[in-house]
Amino acid sequence: MSRIRVVLMALVAMAFTVGTAHAVDLNGKKGIGFAQSIGGPSGFAFDYGLGNLHLEALLGVPIQMPKDGETGYTLGLGLGAHFQALRTDSAAWTIGGRVDIGLNQPPIKDADSVTQFNIDIPMRVYWFPNKNISLHVEGGIGIALVGEDGAVFGGAGGGGAEGTYISFLNPITAIGMTFWW
Repeated sequence: MSRIRVVLMALVAMAFTVGTAHAVDLNGKKGIGFAQSIGGPSGFAFDYGLGNLHLEALLGVPIQMPKDGETGYTLGLGLGAHFQALRTDSAAWTIGGRVDIGLNQPPIKDADSVTQFNIDIPMRVYWFPNKNISLHVEGGIGIALVGEDGAVFGGAGGGGAEGTYISFLNPITAIGMTFWW
C-alpha cells in the first residue's frame, strides 16, 4: 500500500476522533496538500482561498528509472479554481475548472518527448474535520487532447492514440487532503 494512502487513512481515522468539524471560511487562507485530478497530474497541491472560490495549482513529477536505459520523467501541471456552491458546518460541495499540461520524456535513448493538454470540470465533496484540515474526493468531466505522439496521462487522460477523449461524469476517482493556515 502506498505511503500516501496510509497517511490519508491515518488522517481519516484521526479525524473521526475530532468533536466538532468546521467548514471554514477560506478567504485569505493558504493551503498545501496532496490531490489527484480527473485525468491529469497527481501530486502536491497549493491552494489560496478567495471567499467562496479557491485557486489551486497541482504539481506531479513521477520519475522512471529502468534497469536498462536512461532516466525518464513526467512533469504534470494543473491550474484551476473551485467554487463552493454548497456549504454546511462540516462539508462543502464545489464545482470548478482546471487546465492540465503534461510533458513526458521517456527513458528511451533518442525518444521524442510527448506533450498533452487536458481540461477538467471537477466536482468535489470536502469534509472539514477541523479548521485546518480538509479531505476531499473528486469526480466530474475530463477532456483529454492527445497529440500524434501519444498520451502522457493514463485513465481519463486518453487511450494513447491521437484524438480527443471525453470522460463524462467520471465517477469519484481522485482523493486529496489539504492543510490550511
